[in-house]
Amino acid sequence: MEKNKTIFSQFQTEHYIFAIFLLLIIFSLYFSLTSPLTKAISKNETIYGLLLGCDEVAYAKHADTIIVFSYLPKEKSLNLLFIPRDTRIESTVPRGNYFRNKRINEIYAYYCRQEGNSQAPASFKKVIEEFLSSEEKQIVIPYYCQLDYSSFVKIVNLLGGIPIKIDKVMDYHDSWGKLDIHFEPGEYILNGKKALEYVRYRDESGDTERTVRQQRFLRSIFAKIKNPLLFFRLPLLLKEAVAKIQTNLSFWDLLNLSSEVKNFSPDNLRILYLPGRPDSNLWIPDKGKIGPVTELLSVSRLEEIKPEEKISTEETVLPTVTAEVWNATEQQGLALRMTRFLRRQGVDVIKWGNYGEKKQSTLIIDRTGDLKKTEKVKSIFPGNDLISNIEPERMVDVTIILGEDCLKDKKILK
Repeated sequence: MEKNKTIFSQFQTEHYIFAIFLLLIIFSLYFSLTSPLTKAISKNETIYGLLLGCDEVAYAKHADTIIVFSYLPKEKSLNLLFIPRDTRIESTVPRGNYFRNKRINEIYAYYCRQEGNSQAPASFKKVIEEFLSSEEKQIVIPYYCQLDYSSFVKIVNLLGGIPIKIDKVMDYHDSWGKLDIHFEPGEYILNGKKALEYVRYRDESGDTERTVRQQRFLRSIFAKIKNPLLFFRLPLLLKEAVAKIQTNLSFWDLLNLSSEVKNFSPDNLRILYLPGRPDSNLWIPDKGKIGPVTELLSVSRLEEIKPEEKISTEETVLPTVTAEVWNATEQQGLALRMTRFLRRQGVDVIKWGNYGEKKQSTLIIDRTGDLKKTEKVKSIFPGNDLISNIEPERMVDVTIILGEDCLKDKKILK
């Protein structure tokens, strides 16, 4: 009799477990099918969002990192538009002239004080929409995520650290902001604290170099996430995300996005930079050039570039591409040698010379947004950083800043 009760009890337990599992599947399907984000992914519609990385000080919270992203599900392509935190803005949302000539991160601090941390991202999103919109095109950003420093540290630690190669000495001390950063050149596995220092570091090069570092960091994160062993940490990562991130994405949306990330290639990541110029401690945006940049948010980096059109560095046929080449190494005459090499590849180099400062890594800068031309040049420099900073007045399609790494290429040094 006792044995029969035990068997019956086990039978009930198994049925309870099965019922709970079945309910989870039903809930997952229901929330997935009713989610606007999931519907957009299934229809291959471009998904727009706002990412905010925020500092933590006693009297205010500022947006230290501001990124508008677009994800194209069909191409599995991700575009990131970096907006410098010191960008001057003349928004009138929502208090008339109050926001005229303000730093963009000061506006976020205002919303945090007035509405609280939970409501600030939604209000700030409207400011970004107005800032990027024009009479010809209205920018609508449905989603937002705001991550503070402590959550960033925890998430990186849950990922097991992020591998990064550092090219030069990084030294920064800010007693007021309680920030001390020091890295020697070399290869690192950065834990959460060190990863935060790496992405926050700024030097005399300003936000451009910082953006390049953040691009490398993101590429490394995407490569790390593709590790199958991280599947078992996914519940902890999502738990941390739901608990700490201020977002209008649901748990099921985050779960769906995590499955998309598994199929994402870092090669399909494109970095866009807000056009403008530095002025003292401000970044003055060029409103006339913002439109072409926002247009690129709806285009895949590899769109219309068919596999058979990609060439190796041995080929000599390229579409007409104009470029400028700058030597950021101690090797005399490198810019001229690179100019001759690129001309043999069909690239029309119209300007070359010395850059004025030394760099370890070569940087490719898209100046017009012409994807096909940029990718053709990028194929000559595989593995190097590429950003889009639209400046048509430079009269070139691409800027190439030569770093020490290109000295290892024997084809160039012939």
